[in-house]
Amino acid sequence: MENAITDINIVERKLLANIKRRPGMYIGKMSLEFLQNFFNGYNCAAKLHFNDEKHHILPEGFNDFFAVKLLGHNKTVLNYCSLIYETEGDEDKAVNMFFELLNECLISQGFEPISDCED
Repeated sequence: MENAITDINIVERKLLANIKRRPGMYIGKMSLEFLQNFFNGYNCAAKLHFNDEKHHILPEGFNDFFAVKLLGHNKTVLNYCSLIYETEGDEDKAVNMFFELLNECLISQGFEPISDCED
């Protein structure tokens, strides 16, 4: 992978744990597309309000990890959402796969996984 994976801060970890536990409350329904749209909005708001270009709810290098995991290489123009949809068409399974691979990505880099429940 070209980009090193970076860890997620505690505030974003809690948010991800809450989304994982109750996706409908945060994204409206169990949908990978809705989840990606939520992340895009979160990143946009962070850039506008915190003027922080490196602020992301997902770790840097995350898309490359997904590509290598699902394709065996990272030479693709597809993002993690498109890659998961190519593998899994069912929305519930696609969202679950996202969180499973996010945790696998974090663990592979020596970081703690996103827990199943946060307050």
